[in-house]
Amino acid sequence: LVVVILRLPSHRLVPRLKAALSTVETLGSRTKILLAAGVGAYSFVWFLGLRNQFINPDGMAFSAKFHADVPARGASVTHDEILELYVHSRFWYHTSRAFGWSVEYSYQFLSSLAGGVFVVLLLAFGWALLGEKRWIVLVLGIGSAGFMQLFFGDVENYTLVTLLMLVYFFAGWLYLEAKTGLIVPSAVLAVAISFHLLAAFLLLSLAYLYVVALHRRQWLGIAGAALTLVAIPAAVVAYFHYHGLPLEVIRTSNAFGQAGKLQRFATPDLAYHGQITSLLLLLFPPVLCFVPLVAYRRIALDSFNVFMLLAVGVFVGYVLTWRAALGVYNDWNLYAPAALPLAILFWRNFARADALWNKAGIGAALMLTSAVHSYAWIIANHV
Repeated sequence: LVVVILRLPSHRLVPRLKAALSTVETLGSRTKILLAAGVGAYSFVWFLGLRNQFINPDGMAFSAKFHADVPARGASVTHDEILELYVHSRFWYHTSRAFGWSVEYSYQFLSSLAGGVFVVLLLAFGWALLGEKRWIVLVLGIGSAGFMQLFFGDVENYTLVTLLMLVYFFAGWLYLEAKTGLIVPSAVLAVAISFHLLAAFLLLSLAYLYVVALHRRQWLGIAGAALTLVAIPAAVVAYFHYHGLPLEVIRTSNAFGQAGKLQRFATPDLAYHGQITSLLLLLFPPVLCFVPLVAYRRIALDSFNVFMLLAVGVFVGYVLTWRAALGVYNDWNLYAPAALPLAILFWRNFARADALWNKAGIGAALMLTSAVHSYAWIIANHV
């Protein structure tokens, strides 16, 4: 880190970077869209080519589960991850009939495809959030994070919901900028919750958007958004009640604490939480750099930061208290989506921070260290 910071002075790096990015800035909208689509397509091929060969016990169980459930019920579903499992099981059904794909490869393909879409959306989000001068900071910062391993063909049920979480954060920003209605982030989060209950940890951040709507006196928008938030998951649950997932079994899902039991919650334990801390460093290596950002008051309490801080706070609480049933490292993907709001919050505020000595050198050092750290992990799980 020290070497990179000292050897990449800002007066050399910044002009070169600006010159390279100026080419993108001069392109027309249609060309930018085609370029973003090309980057997304390339990313998909890259993700699939380096797909994760480390499959945890839950992932290894999907093959037998799909072979049993799909012929009997048409799909495999649970209340914890209704649409995520449904989409994966139906995708396997069609690709196995057409191409003879295994359950594992169908997961890997769809996870990588979600990654390609994620990259395209990230490019658009970075441009909207930070403008044409700083968007690259968010894109490279998030792209270098370890949680991106989700999109390297992960065989689990967290990739599609992570993609939807990015859509939600983008929709939340659009609402705060008065570029869309409250119904949009509400609908996106409702769909995300229908894919995986993990997205419900974002409800507090959505509540903040409702508070903003109250201050704006958007009474009709609030009513429509609230109705949408309830109606979409309710409709999904009602549909599957008559298609292989009776409502009665919801009591044994994580939504109800597995019939009221508390074994899913972690009690304070030095060894366990040491592993959790280590995993957080794997998922988002610059996480400790929040300390100087906070200490030097570089995180302003503007509306989008408050929105993201609420998301981060709840997700950090989830990571610290929700016990990994398979062990911390086997269950790494259970916690990976929590790193997305961390990464957005950090890199947005780093990019916007003024009067930082050799900011370009520090940023390059953090991204390089994060990328080496993350992709060494990704490649190790590929070979």
